[in-house]
Amino acid sequence: MAWADYSVMAAGLLLAYVIRGIVGFGSAMVAVPILSRYFPVSEVVPGVMLIDYVAALQLSWGKRSSGVDKQEILRLLPYSLVGCVTGVCLLATTDNTLMMQALSVVVIVFGAYYAIKPDAISVLSERWAPLAGFSGGATGAMFGVSAPPYIIYLAGRLRDVTALRSTFSFLARFDGAFRIVFMVILGLMLKLIVLKVFLLGLVCCVAGLWLGDKLHGRLPAQSAMRCVGGVIALLGVALLLNGRPPFI
Repeated sequence: MAWADYSVMAAGLLLAYVIRGIVGFGSAMVAVPILSRYFPVSEVVPGVMLIDYVAALQLSWGKRSSGVDKQEILRLLPYSLVGCVTGVCLLATTDNTLMMQALSVVVIVFGAYYAIKPDAISVLSERWAPLAGFSGGATGAMFGVSAPPYIIYLAGRLRDVTALRSTFSFLARFDGAFRIVFMVILGLMLKLIVLKVFLLGLVCCVAGLWLGDKLHGRLPAQSAMRCVGGVIALLGVALLLNGRPPFI
């Protein structure tokens, strides 16, 4: 690849983690579509997953986890692990073109949700836990996008923002670690492209999170989230129609 290609990938990764620093999610929904223009989805997702795990550790560094709702963790985690195993197996065996199309749909749906979602989410029954856990684990393993199903469910269960963030962070550490270990076992992590993606993204991750943290608080939270959701949805539409993200 030419240096221009690496420059575009670096710019896309930087944007992804600036967004993550501002609103706390969305990095994979930006990074994976852009990188999949150059590499197979099955090799992009493991690399981005490693970067996201580093990002999660960086964002939680020095912060105490308080208010974790263990009951909700226990409701979600078993189904999350089943979804993770299912998603990793599909990632390893599904044709790349089909994976690109599925990725586009997932990005559009979640981006549109955050662009138009209401300020308050109705109270959800615990009966939604199997669907939320399985879908979060599966989409996380297939596309690196696990946060939206978990956040939608937990926001409908936990009214306290601190409890919501703490519970999601606790769940994400287990969920992310399990996905990484399972991908190592299947050999998906042991590829040169995965290492390239990880090394390129690591620098962009640190810089993007730093810049996003500076912008966080200066922008209205709800407006920033709606704007990010709209950008992500448009990225998914462009990927679905053209097989490539915009501006590439």
